[in-house]
Amino acid sequence: MVDGKKKSKHRMVPSSDLFRSSSAALALSYYYKATEPAVTHMGHMFKVSFPEEYEEYRTAFAAGRFVTDDPGPWLGRAIVHKLQVLPHRDNLDKTCRPAGAFNVGYYVGGDLYLTDLKVKLR
Repeated sequence: MVDGKKKSKHRMVPSSDLFRSSSAALALSYYYKATEPAVTHMGHMFKVSFPEEYEEYRTAFAAGRFVTDDPGPWLGRAIVHKLQVLPHRDNLDKTCRPAGAFNVGYYVGGDLYLTDLKVKLR
C-alpha cells in the first residue's frame, strides 16, 4: 500500500535506462527534438484522417507520457533499419488501429507493401 492505496502490478513506468545514464536521457531528448517536425506533421494527418481515434490516442498518450520532449500522440515508436519484416499484428491488437509509417534515406530497390490496402510503394 502506498498512501492508503493498493499498488497496481500493472502500473506503467519508464525504463530504468533513462535514469542510469545522463547520456541515455540526453540521447532520447535529442531524438524526440530532432524528429518533432515529422511526428507533428504525421499527428496532424492522423487527426484529420481519423478524428475519433486521434482523441483516444491523445488521451492514452497524456496518461502514459514519461518524456516531456515527446510531442505524441503515439505511446511508442519503432525504427526499422535495413530490415525486411513480414506482415504481422501485435498480440495485444484486438482490432486494427491506425499507425504511422514513413521511409527515409538513400536507397535503391526495395518496396513497401501495405497488405491491407494492397498497395506497393517503390
